[in-house]
Order: sequence, then C-alpha cells, then structure tokens
Amino acid sequence: RDELRVQDISSKIQLKFPRIQLQCVEIEQEVILLHLYIPPDTSHSMRKRIWDRIHDLLITDELKDKTIITGDLNTLDRRCGASHKENHPYLNTVLYPIGPLRIISDRNKPTREDHTLDVTLATKTAKNAVTNWRALNRLASDHLPAIFDLRINTQPVPKIDYQRSTYR
Repeated sequence: RDELRVQDISSKIQLKFPRIQLQCVEIEQEVILLHLYIPPDTSHSMRKRIWDRIHDLLITDELKDKTIITGDLNTLDRRCGASHKENHPYLNTVLYPIGPLRIISDRNKPTREDHTLDVTLATKTAKNAVTNWRALNRLASDHLPAIFDLRINTQPVPKIDYQRSTYR
C-alpha cells in the first residue's frame, strides 16, 4: 500500500539462535510482524529455548501487544495441523489458553505435502486485526506461503512538494 510506514526492527529483537532465520518489521508503529524460519532438524530443546525467548519478549512488552508471528516453523504439533499426531510441550507457554498467542492458520490447510508447517500465530489484539488468512496455491516452491489481510489504523504520511519547498 502506498505511504505505509514499515521499519525493519530485526536487529532490535534479541532472538538469535544458530540456524534460525528472523525478519521483523514494525508496521505503522502499531503491529509487529515477525517472520521466522526454524529448520526441521532443530531439536526440541532448542525449540523450547526459542519459544521461551519469544514468550519472554511478549510478556515484557519488547514485542507489542499486536504481534504476528508467521513462517516455516516446521512443527508437527497437532494444534497447528490436522494431520499432525504430536503434542509439543515447548509450545504450551506461548499458545492460548496458557500463552498469549492464538493460531490464525487454518490447521486443515496443508502448506507442504500433507503437513501444515507454515503457521501464523498472533496475540489476541493482532488476531482481531487479521482477516482472510490463506495459503497461496500457485508458487513454484516446496511450501505454500501464507498471506493475510491486516486492518490497522493509519494516518497518511504527509507528502512534501519538493518543487515548492525552499531550503535555507
């Protein structure tokens, strides 16, 4: 969208783990969108450390109340995918009803073969701002990336008429 204010804040988020990829942007100083890649061979103990750190960031307000986490999380937890058989306790502290994050993804929509590995999570406030979550079916990739619409409060960025401005 034209005039949308987006700032890369990846370097400000203290979430650094070996082989874990993170991109984080703040949209209109209102919503934080954290894109995360967790390799499939990441151990459960490492995953617990990652999700414990995300939990700490959420409860200490380093991440805003409106936070969305999306990406290839490579979890086979049954809460995230209908075909998944496992229950991963490392997610208990971050997922509702105990934790602050709700699952937005459609657990019945596989994003890689018959698994739902690309997952979208959000705080309660952010979940209310997300509409129309869907997995894209037509990309040449081994995964179907997720896309969603986001309702945010925006104020237009003032336009500067450089032709009429004078600088001294």
